Amino acid sequence: MQQELEEVFSNIRRLLSRHGGSWVIADRAFSLHDQHIASAALGHDPAMVAFYKAVTARAASSAADVTLGKNVMFDPDEDKAVSFVRDMGFELREVCCYDYLPREFGALRGVPERDEDVREAFRDVFFWELTVASAVDAREHHGQTFSAKAKVAGRVLDIALTGRLDTLTAPDLLDLYRGCEQGSYERIVLDFADLDYISSAGIRVLMMMVKATGEGGVRVAHARPNVREAIDMTGLGEFLTAWEEG
Repeated sequence: MQQELEEVFSNIRRLLSRHGGSWVIADRAFSLHDQHIASAALGHDPAMVAFYKAVTARAASSAADVTLGKNVMFDPDEDKAVSFVRDMGFELREVCCYDYLPREFGALRGVPERDEDVREAFRDVFFWELTVASAVDAREHHGQTFSAKAKVAGRVLDIALTGRLDTLTAPDLLDLYRGCEQGSYERIVLDFADLDYISSAGIRVLMMMVKATGEGGVRVAHARPNVREAIDMTGLGEFLTAWEEG
């Protein structure tokens, strides 16, 4: 799913920012060219290719309990995937797999025509090497700038959020909440009118607020449909009050 993909990229970016190095991914190349390469290796035999497709489809369905491919990395439009990677704060370098092939494929030894066919198939296959973009602010990605503003009135805490509440920005909300703690609040009001997106990391911060105030103590106002849907999927929506969609 796209939400999980964004969390993975955010966490990898944080690790690379701290420890350096690069991240090499071949997921997209594999998904786009796997069957083409397999067909070349199998001599383009229709029966064998059909058998390969059936076996890999069954293996994929038994290896995961989620629907695969529902994120931008599997989108046929490569520009979308490239934009996503850069918006997440990475610099991208494409490396052709053909340049790293062994001298010969052991499984195809003695069949030079098929060996060459497979090699040619790899000319169109590129893996991506990602490094952290030095000029990118961690709070600015996907064209959005995150902000959280708090106001305390008696035992009521009002927080207005703007932008994207995800793995990168959830710690900012948590720091703000902890900084405002003055004993216990009777109610916390979250204004989501300008919140474009929330990930599981942001939802975990909401859970902490609910736990601190008790059931019915957190109110969410003006949540957009996609934000409310993300929260409802976790079951947290049952513990929030006075939903108002913007």
